[in-house]
Amino acid sequence: MKVKIGCGVLTAVMLSTYAVPERRISEDTDALGFEVKVSEAAFTVRYQYSQGWALAPKGAKLLILKYTVKNTSPTPLEYSRESVSIAVRRGNGERQISISAPARLVGTPVMELAPGKTLEDMTWLEVPNDDENPTVVVRMNGVERSLPIPAKIDNQLGVFGKPGTLVALDEVETTKIENLRVGAWNFGLGKVNYSDRSPSFRVQAPPLHSYAIVPVKFENPLRSSQALSSYALNWEGICAGGKVAKWSRSLLNAKGEPFEAEVPPGRASSGQLVFFVPAKEWIVGIRATDPSSGRSIVFRMP
Repeated sequence: MKVKIGCGVLTAVMLSTYAVPERRISEDTDALGFEVKVSEAAFTVRYQYSQGWALAPKGAKLLILKYTVKNTSPTPLEYSRESVSIAVRRGNGERQISISAPARLVGTPVMELAPGKTLEDMTWLEVPNDDENPTVVVRMNGVERSLPIPAKIDNQLGVFGKPGTLVALDEVETTKIENLRVGAWNFGLGKVNYSDRSPSFRVQAPPLHSYAIVPVKFENPLRSSQALSSYALNWEGICAGGKVAKWSRSLLNAKGEPFEAEVPPGRASSGQLVFFVPAKEWIVGIRATDPSSGRSIVFRMP
């Protein structure tokens, strides 16, 4: 089980992969009691929904499905994760589901659906980075059938999408310095400043190293507040000669003090990063890695 914290909501996401027998029926949904139709499909690496947010782990992207469920039986039916289970079927016959969704069932394990009534819902599933045409199935009352999805899947991968494809990438490079997006944060970087003196007595470089001080601005793109601290992202300086300029492991304020801040939705907070630069080297790139997903973005100096 992987536990992710998003938008102040603790969301438990359990991914289950297992082999299932080829037990399918015809497209006649009356025998199943439910009719499920997908209206929208999209790929992304970060998704917000009303109760929180989700991040795709390294090596995978999220397939977002919006769909309707109709009760086609003459009696009320219970709509639950067990009665309608959407999954991705892989080529080896394995079936992967995410029981954190449907979104309507977060905190409400069962809903009653009256005869003839329809409700809208959504779910997301992890799909390998290079899978551009996933096979989606739905299991209802213990019976599995194919679930058609729109032929055109919306590309919401952003900078983490391979141009001209629906393939997701784990690491990307850019020369942009503003509105960079990784993990649950958007951020921007300022000019690199070098010094032989530390901006803080709490940060001391090894011998024969200088200090590279980089302003950084964090923006919260989510719908609720986020806690900003030194643990928000991991950083690494890339030197011209191929060496690494290690990060001090601290996010400092203007006074050189480590700080934490509660950043409201749509607001920003600024600090500074300090890197230890080996002698006769200088920084030509900065790597930011999200510790939750493992995805990275590398800013290259133009």
